[in-house]
Amino acid sequence: MKKFFSVLGATVAAIVALVSCQVNEIESATRPMTITASSEFTKTTFNGIHTVWADGDQLHVFYSNGSSWEKAGVFKLSEGEGLSTGKFTCESAKTPSGSATWYAIYTGSSSAVPATPAGSADGDGFVYLGRSNGIDQPAYNDMQKVSSSHCPLYGVAENVASSEELGFSLKQLSSVIEFKVVNNTNGILRVNSLQFNAITDVAGQYYVDVTASEPVFTGVSGKTITDPLVKITEPSDLAQGESAMLYIPVKPFVHTANDLLSVGITGSIDGKMGTRTIELNPTTVAQRTFAAGKIKTVTVNVSGLDMATSTNTVKEVLNGEPNTDYLIEGALVTLVYGKGFFVTDGTGTILAFTSSAPTVKKGDKV
Repeated sequence: MKKFFSVLGATVAAIVALVSCQVNEIESATRPMTITASSEFTKTTFNGIHTVWADGDQLHVFYSNGSSWEKAGVFKLSEGEGLSTGKFTCESAKTPSGSATWYAIYTGSSSAVPATPAGSADGDGFVYLGRSNGIDQPAYNDMQKVSSSHCPLYGVAENVASSEELGFSLKQLSSVIEFKVVNNTNGILRVNSLQFNAITDVAGQYYVDVTASEPVFTGVSGKTITDPLVKITEPSDLAQGESAMLYIPVKPFVHTANDLLSVGITGSIDGKMGTRTIELNPTTVAQRTFAAGKIKTVTVNVSGLDMATSTNTVKEVLNGEPNTDYLIEGALVTLVYGKGFFVTDGTGTILAFTSSAPTVKKGDKV
């Protein structure tokens, strides 16, 4: 699913109609079944997701009679690519005949496959809320990459008789933080990445139970993080007073008062690379609440970056003079790949290794 963020706006609503299901128990013989899902703006929750279906989209659909549940099947998009209304088909869907409560989950990822609408443990399948390996944002103010598998959806339709048309109102499971990074320096600021540092886990893989009054999330052991990252693929210059929007989807949570909440900025001022940790210090409950289906704007004022105090030439580094970390001032990045990049300053060329994918790009000065 392609979810494009617009100015203000919306829970994603889906109207789902069942075709040819007429049986009388919670389980029955399998049969072909098609559902129609339409998205609309309701202007009640997510401030700005407009949904259109994309090739490969699929819905995981379940039903229950109150004492047990069954997976009706995985419904794949068959008509409506690029439109807000699409038809989804399952060739061998399980169907009930009496009244049943229905659940739908859109994960946006082929690797995220819920086996139950009441996930809480191994074997139940999971959804992604954000990503533990970071979000790649093409440019400032670009929200398109935030969606898809980073922002799953769910819907519940209670006590639906077999003769009734089934309707889902799909809701967002994730929250999105919009970081407004403001250049309060006296130079030209370029932001390469922003890391959000929380106390609790806020991104990664989660079991999700959508059968309760509100979704319940249980982190998959070893697959959640407290410090999600957004990296800008093509960062550009920000003059003094200008700002840029960076986006990170997270698990809904309420930050505990007085606990540290901060962001780490990596970038450059007038071409010189640096980093800085900036405390956020939210005070009110509203400021500390990151709710599902909401985009919360958090302002980050950058007054400077912390640079290394000593410098070395590439030749000195190659001769082994620095024992540990080093800064080659004014060196030019000539190639980026994997977890490293080559830099040169006229005295030689050296490969610098990083713990993750580099946030610099060819042509940057470090």
